[in-house]
Amino acid sequence: MLRYLLPMILLGCGVEPEPRELPDFPQVEEAAPVMRRLTQRQYQLALEDLFGEGLVLPDRLEPDLAADGFRSIGAAKTSISNRGVEQYEAASY
Repeated sequence: MLRYLLPMILLGCGVEPEPRELPDFPQVEEAAPVMRRLTQRQYQLALEDLFGEGLVLPDRLEPDLAADGFRSIGAAKTSISNRGVEQYEAASY
């Protein structure tokens, strides 16, 4: 008797499970692509990686804004003004 009972238990006696409904997942909207602004420190380190240490960079670049206590998050949430572009351009020369 056990010889026939065990396979029936393991196979579920041929009873198929009832299909479950999946929960509705929230719709996710993609964010518009943006160009992330570097902080002044990130800009300095990028130039040092390219040209070597000892570069003198101007102090008068558009200031970094902190968001949630972090300047890198603030840089990701802000854009650069026309004047800021001019300052970075002047710094590159």
